[in-house]
Amino acid sequence: MPSRRTFLGTLSASLLGTGCLPGIEGEMQAHADGKPLSLTPAQSVYRPLDEVNVAGSGSGHLLVLDGQGRSYVDRRVTLPDRFLAGGALGTHTVLLFDENGKLNSRASFLLDAATAIQEPTGEFERLLHTLYWTMASDGPVGARRHNGKVYTYWDNWVLDNTNTLKGMRYFWPEVRQGFEIFAVTQREDGMIWENHLERTPPENYWDWRFKYGDFSRAVDGGHVGLRRAPVENHVEAYFLEAFYLVWKTTGDDAWMRQHLDRALRAVHYSTTDPYRWSSQYGLLKRGLTIDTWDFLCESEAALSGDAMVIDLKKTHFGIFYGDNTAFIAGCRYLAEMLDHVDRAEDAAAMRKLATEMEERLNRIAWNGHFYTHWVAEDPEFKPDLGVDMSRQVSLSNAYSLNRGIAPQQIKAIIETYQTIRNEMPSTSPGEFYSIYPPFSKGFGPEQSMWNYVNGGVLACTAGELARGCLQHGYEEYGAGILKRLHEITKRHRDFLPGILRGKQPERPPTQFTPLHLSAQANCDTGKGAEGVPGWVDDPRLYLIDFPSGQQEFRGVPFHIASSQRNGHRVCIGLSSAPRYATKVDVPVHQPCQCFYMLHACAGDALTMGKLTIHYADGNREAQYIERGMNVGAFWMPEEADEFDIRNGTLKLDRMQIAWRGSSPLIENVGVWITSFVPRRVDVPIASLEMESAADGSKWLVVGVTLSDMPPFLPPWNDVSTGMPNNWGAGCVTAALIEGLAGVEDTGAGLRTVRLSPRWLAAGVPSAEVTVRYPSSAGYCTYQYRTHERGLEMEFTGNAQSFEPQILLPRDRKAKAVRLDGQPVEPHQRTIEASTYLVLPQTGVGIHRLEVDFT
Repeated sequence: MPSRRTFLGTLSASLLGTGCLPGIEGEMQAHADGKPLSLTPAQSVYRPLDEVNVAGSGSGHLLVLDGQGRSYVDRRVTLPDRFLAGGALGTHTVLLFDENGKLNSRASFLLDAATAIQEPTGEFERLLHTLYWTMASDGPVGARRHNGKVYTYWDNWVLDNTNTLKGMRYFWPEVRQGFEIFAVTQREDGMIWENHLERTPPENYWDWRFKYGDFSRAVDGGHVGLRRAPVENHVEAYFLEAFYLVWKTTGDDAWMRQHLDRALRAVHYSTTDPYRWSSQYGLLKRGLTIDTWDFLCESEAALSGDAMVIDLKKTHFGIFYGDNTAFIAGCRYLAEMLDHVDRAEDAAAMRKLATEMEERLNRIAWNGHFYTHWVAEDPEFKPDLGVDMSRQVSLSNAYSLNRGIAPQQIKAIIETYQTIRNEMPSTSPGEFYSIYPPFSKGFGPEQSMWNYVNGGVLACTAGELARGCLQHGYEEYGAGILKRLHEITKRHRDFLPGILRGKQPERPPTQFTPLHLSAQANCDTGKGAEGVPGWVDDPRLYLIDFPSGQQEFRGVPFHIASSQRNGHRVCIGLSSAPRYATKVDVPVHQPCQCFYMLHACAGDALTMGKLTIHYADGNREAQYIERGMNVGAFWMPEEADEFDIRNGTLKLDRMQIAWRGSSPLIENVGVWITSFVPRRVDVPIASLEMESAADGSKWLVVGVTLSDMPPFLPPWNDVSTGMPNNWGAGCVTAALIEGLAGVEDTGAGLRTVRLSPRWLAAGVPSAEVTVRYPSSAGYCTYQYRTHERGLEMEFTGNAQSFEPQILLPRDRKAKAVRLDGQPVEPHQRTIEASTYLVLPQTGVGIHRLEVDFT
């Protein structure tokens, strides 16, 4: 029988996928009358680690080649036989040689894979699907044409697109172009534009704001805009990270070489330009913003004349650590790529720059527990923003966990977040704040406390924190974060909002006074009675089962007249139509901070009536009742906020749907609640005069309640606003795949893989995981099982080498370890209280690991 070397010497990787086998094709033709190999189950596509059965009888030598022509099954067999599919994706060739070494028969099949998780709880499988849905539905793809080429992207901002790339690269085939449009439009001095947008040729809003420093340009005949908020200083760092992630995902070395010099120019710009570089500290600088966001505090905006504009003579600059940890990591990413293509001198320069900046940053910004949010160049600059800024923990601390900072810093930051969890508001959805505690003043209404970047809870912070915990010895805490995020997604119809309120609005103690409208009521909420019109005087359209008596709607009590006790007169019906009142006066005789009206309207007109407030001193004020503004239609009422899980609001609603029910004709009718604020809150209101429009429209008032506090209607959900949802989902996807599932690409294109399943930390006994880069053939699949006596794992992929690192249960030790059936002596790696078995690197093919516990 020929040796294995003879077999493999006959075959070359270039023959796979073509149907040609040089040197063997003649033998195949000569033996064409031999039995073809039959594979079962009969399917054209197999998944990694699927069992493939080879039917037939007799014996011979079975050789199976993967999609790159590498042998992963090479043994004598007696048919029928079976093997597990694995190795590189693509067309796999199954060859059976006879006892004389001649090719007897052959077969082929396609091996393909997609990113997936299966485990018995179903929790993380569902979470992964939800994350993909969030990323894919929050866009998913835009396109920009520049110089005749079309570039696709998820977000047209370099920061947002890079964060989304962290997750979408495991699902989406095109990852290069979202980076390339920033690369090919790079400014001559190396600056990277922050975002690109559609525009018209004349000077536009951004030109007007940013042209002073050439921070806004028009290209492509004026129809594409390139802009950079002057205050922003994370842009080049995210450009470097995007470059690195695309290379890691595609494994395309030739593509990577094309962009290296652009990356070096970006580094040079950041470290020399006076808008970016602090010569005082030798670090990146910016004006006083909230973490990485692009607006100055109000006092600094007043100096420059614009919240996004910096003035080299007027702006107070400082060191924001997040810009710097991102840039330091970016320099190290660039060094790795430079080394990979033998540009050692440039690589050394990047590492030296990163090390020196890291040392300088730690001296001025590291406080022993976390990075201080912002350190002013001028020590005398101490703005009053309503908070001790030295105590504020901002979101880039979580990001910095994954940027190569020191182990003791990682430990301190994680424990800081654990402390925040213990002290945060009881209504907070999690400790994953944009900044904590938030600023109480100085950043304007769009950055109100506990919203958006001023104390909102961000999915991206949660994702970065979870990944940092899982990879640095706080596995249970990290897995717990993912579980809590999954609970959040379940509350939002299997969708992960990018930002939630950090503290839910609460109604202050309030004294309500419900008014009794029985004396003024002239209409029924039902179908009416003799002499009393129904809801809209249509026997098919009325409110079935609308409640009466003392009722509460959206937290506000109302007194609803009883139909039976009041002769079917339940509400005030105002209309110029017959049987309705054209004007009604409701006595009040007391002041209020606001009053709430329970009402609805019918008709096509915009204006439904007029409300006049008569004060006890003889003065009055009036406002029109307008559909969509302060009253809603009862017919199929729609309110976006009631069901919106994607987009929150910074303002509390003035009007909401209060009750939803059915009528004989349609199943969706409703009544609205609206808050009204008198201009003179200290003067008693004598009465409320309600007057109908003259066009037959109907305005129906069911209840009125006075309040001694300003208006408050609780939000429908806890969603805040200000950032795309795919950004956060991308960060959480990376935590789930690289952290919990433990598949880390230590090369590019998953050609070398560190495999560290951490399912024990989540209480999951077994899992089947596939991680795939659709933009390349890179993938890794494993099947992991634990039992009382130990654990087992089969794994495969396109990798040339795997480095298994196995998390052990906290109360168990490894008694024996076998890799591919052979005993091995792993060494142990301890991270905090966690112990990992680090096994020898393994090569191409399918491998089986067995660990026996003591």
